[in-house]
Amino acid sequence: MPRSEKPCGVSRDLRTFICKPRASTWGTQPSPHLDLHTANSRHLLTRFSASELPHLIHLSIGHVDAMTPFVRFVERCPLLESITMRSLQLPEFIDVPPRSLPLLHTLAAASYLVRSLVPNRCVHTVRVVGWRSTPASLDDLLSVCTDISRSTVPVHTLTLAPSTPTIEFLRRLLLLFPDLRELCLAIINPRYIGLAQAFACLPAEELSDDEAEDVPIHHVENIIGWICDGLLDLLPNIESFRLEPQRQDKLPLGQQHNTLAALNGRYLLLREVQVGQYDVIWRREGAGEEVWKAEGQSAVRILRRTNYECAIST
Repeated sequence: MPRSEKPCGVSRDLRTFICKPRASTWGTQPSPHLDLHTANSRHLLTRFSASELPHLIHLSIGHVDAMTPFVRFVERCPLLESITMRSLQLPEFIDVPPRSLPLLHTLAAASYLVRSLVPNRCVHTVRVVGWRSTPASLDDLLSVCTDISRSTVPVHTLTLAPSTPTIEFLRRLLLLFPDLRELCLAIINPRYIGLAQAFACLPAEELSDDEAEDVPIHHVENIIGWICDGLLDLLPNIESFRLEPQRQDKLPLGQQHNTLAALNGRYLLLREVQVGQYDVIWRREGAGEEVWKAEGQSAVRILRRTNYECAIST
């Protein structure tokens, strides 16, 4: 492309490409990148793909309305290491040549893109993006995870789309990723799903105050119970375990403490735990220590009695 036609006058030394729905102040940050509007993503990707971006490492796009320009674009980025794409309403599979994206190691995208890009590439960090209010099919999610397991390197970090996982699903999931260190599950409460469907057709005046209250958390507690009862074993090298509810559900603080005590003795490398509240993340203080802290919460000290039996001191 002639120099006068280079889109936006962007240098070939561009390292980060960010395409967001609104203008922002990203341009004030020191690292070189480009912040663009999603309405023109097809045309922007088409123009940029006309010349190679040999130094581009990070690509983040909020929406893509056509995949051909995207595929052409990434083929021109030989050093691309990470891709984030939030588009959900696109074809189930895209064809990206095997020789493209040889250095890709981190991907956050909908299942169709994950299934297209992870197998036979050295991807170790994956986030499967999904609808926040609609649970993903467990059969579909397991199929996606099977494709993720075909990465050429061990997958260390995995975040799954919102779902209501069964114990059998979780067992099969963990078997696929024996080297997993960080697991984040977005949890949709099955009772909330049922109520949402039941109340969707009712006018607001027919809903009582009781029905409008927050629905008690249930499924996070189920998963914790499976682990504490020995019915479900996490991987021995797990370092971060997060159960993220898709509503503002809060697990009582005492139950959070009991969860920490149960997990602390079983998984010695565990350093980060989230159970049932999006803004409360417990972190172990120091390697091998028995003290856990979360922002805005009193520190919790685990007093070990036996391998799996602990007391709690705050």
